[in-house]
Amino acid sequence: MTPALVLTLSGLLAAPAPADGPSPRLQVTPTLSIAVEFLEAGQRAPRGGYFLDRANMRLLIAEAATAGEACDARIRDQQTLCATQLAAAAADCSAQLAPLTARISELQAAEDDLVETVQATERELGLWKAWTYIGGSAMLSTIAYLAIIK
Repeated sequence: MTPALVLTLSGLLAAPAPADGPSPRLQVTPTLSIAVEFLEAGQRAPRGGYFLDRANMRLLIAEAATAGEACDARIRDQQTLCATQLAAAAADCSAQLAPLTARISELQAAEDDLVETVQATERELGLWKAWTYIGGSAMLSTIAYLAIIK
């Protein structure tokens, strides 16, 4: 039988130090080390827990060591997906905005034409008023002159 590691649930969460000194630690990742107890074949476990053989322990260590890279890969994938979705949303907004911008330009041109027409009409009205006052004054003067000389 091959030697194996025994990780107990209590030992994994908060293992009390054995009376003969601290238990050895297994460096899983640069930031994670766990207390381990080595048991010889046939030796009785000091407390209940999970039995991990070396192959499973290697899998656990490999998973913990690559977890950061996997997380970085997921972040990169999410960034790519978000950038793609953002570009699609921007294109959709531009497509929706194009007819509105064209309509605004048409309405602005129509408003400019109407403003120019109103200003031209006001100028003509001013001239008509001036000519009406001049003509009315001339007629009134003529009538008054004819009334005086008779």
